[in-house]
Amino acid sequence: MTGGVERRSKQALARQILAGAGLAAVVLLSGCASPSQTSLVLAPIGPVSSARTGPFGEETGSLRVFSATEHRVDGGIDFYPHSPYTIYTPEGKRVRGVQNHIGSADQRPMTVHLPPGRYVVYARAEGHGRVTVPVVIVASRMTVVCLEGKGLAEAGELPSTEVVRLPDGRAAGRRAPEPVQQKAK
Repeated sequence: MTGGVERRSKQALARQILAGAGLAAVVLLSGCASPSQTSLVLAPIGPVSSARTGPFGEETGSLRVFSATEHRVDGGIDFYPHSPYTIYTPEGKRVRGVQNHIGSADQRPMTVHLPPGRYVVYARAEGHGRVTVPVVIVASRMTVVCLEGKGLAEAGELPSTEVVRLPDGRAAGRRAPEPVQQKAK
């Protein structure tokens, strides 16, 4: 009889060890997903150009993030939807998470409307893992962040000083203008 009790005790111990290991894995993986675990921080990215994205006087601006893509198969067809990302205020308050695609077959990044201001995007960049991207949103304008593929298409038309680049040279976006400093009185 003691053999059965001993076997059950060993099984219970094994379950506890596995449960503890599972909990440790969850804690470690959730730590990897936190904004503080990014290794690459880009310069601030602003609107692509002076082109308007909505009616004059619109109170929000737009953000489109071409994050790293994920391979999915749906009905035997390969799709590459963009990976999700998160938007925070510069003070660290979470604004929202963005799925960045409608369904598994949607390969276009979502357009997010935000009040004008400065934000921080935490996303995955192709070949660079998780990155931190400060962005500037301007009313009626589109800010585009390119973290996959060949990079920002419009970069060839911009002076090199106006382009934010990834370490591999791909254009991630248009450099945001520096904020105007108020003179001390």
